[in-house]
Order: sequence, then structure tokens, then C-alpha cells
Amino acid sequence: MFDGEIGGALGGDTPARVAAVGQTQAIGAALFTEFLLPFELTSVLLLVGLLGAVVLGQHWRQMPGHEKERVD
Repeated sequence: MFDGEIGGALGGDTPARVAAVGQTQAIGAALFTEFLLPFELTSVLLLVGLLGAVVLGQHWRQMPGHEKERVD
């Protein structure tokens, strides 16, 4: 497992270009140009999940008698 290579599709950037601009800048450029739509859809999905967790948490706090069941 440790001697093998990780497979996958090769990108358009050569190792020389990535070395010239840096890995972080190359990832940022790809993320905000080629993969902008999936990046934004993922952020919206995470936001909806966060809001759902808040709503479910508030629903539990508003249940009648929850102070009696609360254990700290």
C-alpha cells in the first residue's frame, strides 16, 4: 500500500508550473475558476446543514418540561 502510487486523472498543470507558483496558489486558482460551481454548491449545502442543526437544537430547547429532564 505504501509503495504504490495514488491513481487518478492528471490535471492540466505541469509539476513545473505548480512548483513555480506554489501549491496553495495552484489549488486556489483551480478552485475559484474551474471548480467554482461545485465549491459554491458545497458551501450552500454546509450552510443548510448548519442551519438545520440550529433549528433542531432550538426545537429541543422549546419542548415543554425540558428543564426537568436536563442533566448537567
